[in-house]
Amino acid sequence: MSDFLSGLGTNDFVSNTDFYRAVGGLRGSCRILDLGAFRFYSQDYERLESPNTINPSAAQAALNSTDPATALNPFIATQPGTAQLLHSLVFNEEQKNKGNARSVASTLRGPLFDLPAGTVQLAVGAEYERDTLYTDYVNNPFFPPNDESTFSRGRDAAGVGRLQRRSTSTGTVPRRPCGAAISASC
Repeated sequence: MSDFLSGLGTNDFVSNTDFYRAVGGLRGSCRILDLGAFRFYSQDYERLESPNTINPSAAQAALNSTDPATALNPFIATQPGTAQLLHSLVFNEEQKNKGNARSVASTLRGPLFDLPAGTVQLAVGAEYERDTLYTDYVNNPFFPPNDESTFSRGRDAAGVGRLQRRSTSTGTVPRRPCGAAISASC
């Protein structure tokens, strides 16, 4: 179909994207505990342009038409239709997208108490993330004018904990650390 409409210009798909990302974190200690926190934010802007995109329903209607003024005839050697008809079969598509991701994570580690066999250590961590995609169909006949939609991937949260006994080995046989780990995600 596009070969018959070559007089309307090219159908070059253009996508321009700008991406921004900010990352920050802190690490330190409070008495005997080690603390860590991390923050992440990213955002991207995308603009899609596709000139001379064929409107399939308009092209099908023109192919089905029996009126010479509105009919598209690809089986002739000359123009397959009037200039006005050919211009009515295409549109300049434009779409704008914006996406962002937010994430935060933290950790806490350190000894809890001492036992005769060694020190009991604790390590816990948590993470949270949320992603959002915003779309604006500026010019697209398949959506209402300036149709906007937002899609959120939802909120992801995860946590992990570990309790471990570090043994103080006295003698020739080294002792292995033993522990338990718990993790959850939603």
